[in-house]
Amino acid sequence: LDIEHTDSMLLTTVGYVQNTDMKMSLAPDEVQPNDGLAPYLQMDDFGKPPIICEVIEADIAIKTDRRNLVCWAVNAEGFFIGKVDVAYEDGYAKIKLGEKHPSIYYFIQAE
Repeated sequence: LDIEHTDSMLLTTVGYVQNTDMKMSLAPDEVQPNDGLAPYLQMDDFGKPPIICEVIEADIAIKTDRRNLVCWAVNAEGFFIGKVDVAYEDGYAKIKLGEKHPSIYYFIQAE
């Protein structure tokens, strides 16, 4: 994928996610790993909406020769909720995600 010259992209950034009132428990012993990794869990109750998502705060850099990129934070319904600043430095578009207009979706497009 050549994102250096693309006209648009949807970037998804998400951390821990859980349904409201979701219930988990330790999976049966016969499916547990024996490699020292964390134990496997099983879902006992799917819970209900809303889905609780951890917003990731990150600084990203996209190598590009474009100087006309706009970044929009997007909500779960697909609506733009705010513009996120794009700065340019040394051939990279730099964007600080999660701080201003926190979301898990960002639409980056050339104007």
